[in-house]
Amino acid sequence: MLKRLLIFGIIISGTTLILTLYLPIMKSNQSKIIQESPAIGGNFRLTNDKGKKVTESIFLGKNSLVFFGFTNCPDICPMTIQYLSDMIGQLPETKRKDTRIVFISIDPERDGVETLNSYLSIFGENIIGLTGSLSEIEKVASSYHVYLKRNKINDLDYTIDHSSFIFLIDKRGRYVDHFNKDISTQILIEKINKLT
Repeated sequence: MLKRLLIFGIIISGTTLILTLYLPIMKSNQSKIIQESPAIGGNFRLTNDKGKKVTESIFLGKNSLVFFGFTNCPDICPMTIQYLSDMIGQLPETKRKDTRIVFISIDPERDGVETLNSYLSIFGENIIGLTGSLSEIEKVASSYHVYLKRNKINDLDYTIDHSSFIFLIDKRGRYVDHFNKDISTQILIEKINKLT
């Protein structure tokens, strides 16, 4: 009986010692994992839908809702752009003037400056289109962790599978958050209204 109590006491003491020594280290490593999320965004040089070369400085001065897509997209892209345009229309006037959509084409082969400008004109005034070479587009898409895959439909046509996230960038050009295309209008308006 005394032997069992002694063994039990050693086990309890050992467990307490291990938890006391290693639990703070495990918590510290866990918080590092949470805090070290991948960076989103970065430097780029693209062409806007007016034919002017622009950089990431385009984000300065206005809150931006960044969306990657292409003009031949049959559904998700036009629906998302229209959703964002309608949502901006519901913002208070000061926020409406300070918020825009930045549509980055992932199909530079078909989405030249004129095509992009014509396509985006139907969605309102608070939108800027960006395009560039394939390597420029791949670089910026990669910096936002956007998935892209070109799929051949036939010898003459293709489509592009892609992530459909909306990225919120503040007027200082800093990444704030990203959302699925199905985010509710009210939540998105609240997030934009919190920006200074």
